[in-house]
Amino acid sequence: MAYGLTNDLVFGAVCVAIAGYFIARRDLSPGSALLITLTKVGLVVYYFAWAFDGTWTYLDDMTYKRIATEMLRQGWNPITILGLQGQKQLIIAAGSYDILYYWWNMLAQSLFGVHYYSPVILNCLLTFISGYFFVRILEDLGFEQRYRQYFLMFFLLQWDVVVWSTFPNLKDVLVMTLEAGCLYFVIRLSRQFSIRALLGLIVFVHLLTMIRYYSPLLIFLAWGLWAIQNIKGRYKFAIITGLGLAFALILIPFIGELHHIKIRHMPVGAYYMLFTPPFWSVNRFPANSYMLIPAFMQTVMFFPVVFAGWLMWNRTSRGRIFIIYLVIGIMFYGSVPAVMGFRERFQFTTTIAWLQFHFLWWALGQVKQKWALSARRYRLRGTSPGETIAT
Repeated sequence: MAYGLTNDLVFGAVCVAIAGYFIARRDLSPGSALLITLTKVGLVVYYFAWAFDGTWTYLDDMTYKRIATEMLRQGWNPITILGLQGQKQLIIAAGSYDILYYWWNMLAQSLFGVHYYSPVILNCLLTFISGYFFVRILEDLGFEQRYRQYFLMFFLLQWDVVVWSTFPNLKDVLVMTLEAGCLYFVIRLSRQFSIRALLGLIVFVHLLTMIRYYSPLLIFLAWGLWAIQNIKGRYKFAIITGLGLAFALILIPFIGELHHIKIRHMPVGAYYMLFTPPFWSVNRFPANSYMLIPAFMQTVMFFPVVFAGWLMWNRTSRGRIFIIYLVIGIMFYGSVPAVMGFRERFQFTTTIAWLQFHFLWWALGQVKQKWALSARRYRLRGTSPGETIAT
């Protein structure tokens, strides 16, 4: 079932590689940006040209592809489908208002042909955009340039990011990117109000409601809880009221869905959200076997992530928004049995990857500090740390 090295696959890979390189080049050296871009795009090309056999596919991904193909055959295109009549037709075909990823499949098929891999190629590009947004967040939070550069390299090659943007045609990479955009504008507005940032947030929230409607609710709830604790002065009440109104406006159309929340399921559900699929049994389900390394690393890095969250909580006030958001997200999904799983966890990958990286950065700093102290001690004794003192 592998596609081979088709013209469409090569064309899509080249387009994404060029765009991804220039996005990464904004923060990385030419050599680093080129190497990472070629690695990520090369994995997509290799998989679909020679290794794809349909094992790592699901029902949802085939549905996205089928409906997008049907819309194109009916004469719609990614532009005309945005009209009211087009959106109505897409809602009917999709059976819900979560239509953005169907449109994303239409766009991909229009650009790179009617193939399963077309939206996956675009999803690979989305990881560069997510990384760009998060690096801008770190810049706004005051992290040094070197820290931001190494984070971006880590994020683009992080195990979850790589597998989700290489193998399946699923909407979660687009959800992650839109959430990164939302959080970028939230961080900017938390520092200083601007019309431009507010308009940007409105656009990204609107797009997010068209793919996973409840995600903005989690963002506004986290932002509101942070504001209650951290915002001071005469504008505190107005800001919190505004966030509450935004939360209510998004919630009202979906108020009938609240019965899906089962608070009593939260403890077990939160554990399930954090550690599914278990790495020791992931191969029991062939469709999930590509998650072996991510599942293992998710388990290994759990306590380091918790520790990094504590470090981050004490380091930056606005950075606490991400910790609150992650905790709320885990609690929410843990309370809704119908949606808790590793796919839903992926939308928090920018925050999780940041905490993973921050722990590694901190640990390396501790090692370097101890090595420097050891080197200084040995120099005072006339030797180097790697030498044995003669007696």
